[in-house]
Parts: sequence; structure tokens; C-alpha cells
Amino acid sequence: MVEAVRQQAPRAEQEWLDGEHRTLRASGERLEDLLHALAAGDGSLEVEARERIRDYAGQFLAHLEAEERAGVLENAAAAEPRFHRRVEQLRLEHAALRERIGELVAGADASDEGSSWVVFHSSFVVFRESLDAHERDEREVIVNAYMEDLGGRG
Repeated sequence: MVEAVRQQAPRAEQEWLDGEHRTLRASGERLEDLLHALAAGDGSLEVEARERIRDYAGQFLAHLEAEERAGVLENAAAAEPRFHRRVEQLRLEHAALRERIGELVAGADASDEGSSWVVFHSSFVVFRESLDAHERDEREVIVNAYMEDLGGRG
């Protein structure tokens, strides 16, 4: 009975987190496409790019806040204490990602035509790659914390 309850809670948390990550990823992909066009020389997109970068940053920060408020990672560490250190590392990554998105917003505001958008586009791609790796690590911790715990109690 306890195992059934423990399986249900993480499944709901994982589905919620996966949905959050899919939404954020889709927004990032659309923004990356816009930045690619801007970096390729379509200067008419500068105003839209700056607005969408701010929107994306807001969406990203709201995601981190909701994720932390929900305690998804803390619940995983409570279910499997050996993941406590990894959860702490993921929390530190949240702080670094927050800082980086702030830098990107500032960089977009400072960018002008031409090569600065090429550099900005590259910086955004690197940010998204870091975010994708972070999200994969979060998922791995959550899944392994519950599945290994449940599977080991045959």
C-alpha cells in the first residue's frame, strides 16, 4: 500500500515537471529561431526579439519559482537520501541559471544590429543547452529516487 502511494505522488510530480519543461523548451526554440533570423541580418526583428527575450526570462523565472515552491527535488531527496547532494547541486544551478538569464536580458538590451546579435544568439544557444542538461539531471534524480527505492524492496 505504501509503495502504491509513493509511486503515485512522484508520477504526478514528474508529469507536472515534464510539462513545465516542454512548455519552456518550446518557448526557447521559438525564441532561438527568431534570434537566428536576427543574427542572419533581419534587423526588423530587434524590437520583437527584445520583447520575447524578456517574456522568456519571465517565464523561465516563474518556472524556477514554481518548481522550488512545489518541492519536487526535495521530495525526491527525502525518498532517497543519497540524492541529497545532487539536489543541492541542482539548487545551485538554479541560482546560476537565474544569473545567466538576467545577463541575457541585459545583453539583449545592449545588442544592436549585426555582429552583437550573432554573439547573443550563440550565448542563448549555450544557455539553452545548459538548461536542457539541467532538466535532464532533474528528471534523472526524480525518477531514480523513486524507481530504485521501489525496485529494491521487491
